[in-house]
Amino acid sequence: DGKISDAIRDGRDALDIELEAGERLTLNKGISTSGGSISLEAGTEITLGNVVTEGSCQENSPCVGNLTLRGRENSEGISSPNISQKDDSHLQIAGTTTIDIGAGIATLNSSDNRFLGPINGVAQHLTVSGGDDGLTFGALTLTGNLTATATGNITDITDGDADNIIRVDGLATFNTSENSLFLASRAHQLSAVGIVGNVQQVTLKNSRNLEVGAITTTGEGGAVD
Repeated sequence: DGKISDAIRDGRDALDIELEAGERLTLNKGISTSGGSISLEAGTEITLGNVVTEGSCQENSPCVGNLTLRGRENSEGISSPNISQKDDSHLQIAGTTTIDIGAGIATLNSSDNRFLGPINGVAQHLTVSGGDDGLTFGALTLTGNLTATATGNITDITDGDADNIIRVDGLATFNTSENSLFLASRAHQLSAVGIVGNVQQVTLKNSRNLEVGAITTTGEGGAVD
């Protein structure tokens, strides 16, 4: 139940933290590292408290701690745990967030979350919220729905399109709080897109037929193709 952390600016290399549980993994308190990476693995359920991988690192050492959330290997392959956040918790992730939970459902919907790097992974449904830094999606495969909310721009990674495909077989819903939505890779495989509220600018490119709801732009518009 105690907090797990390393001391910031203590002259050591950034600390990497790995936690595993056979069934349920619950972080009742916070877990943080000043630039190291955090890996959490469980069989059926992961419940997150405060998780921080951002801090002041040593000079000439990058501070890009990653977060990995994944299922546990068993006799049938890899398990598909569900992921959630405790009330009033937040995620502050400097590097890449990877969610590898197969048919599991991930709900990371705290309004205080900050994802400074891309979000990758495999899941059934993903609900994720970010702050003014927005949200960036890399290689993401969802057999269900995506719900993404941010008070900044929501974007993709356009470099290396084949490696950063966003595939959502269900409905992808975006709320940018009147900022912009840029999903500019023609390799994406979205099925249906809904936009909540107004959006400043929008770019939606896709490799298969795309159902798009009504879009209201407050800026220079954009392109859907």
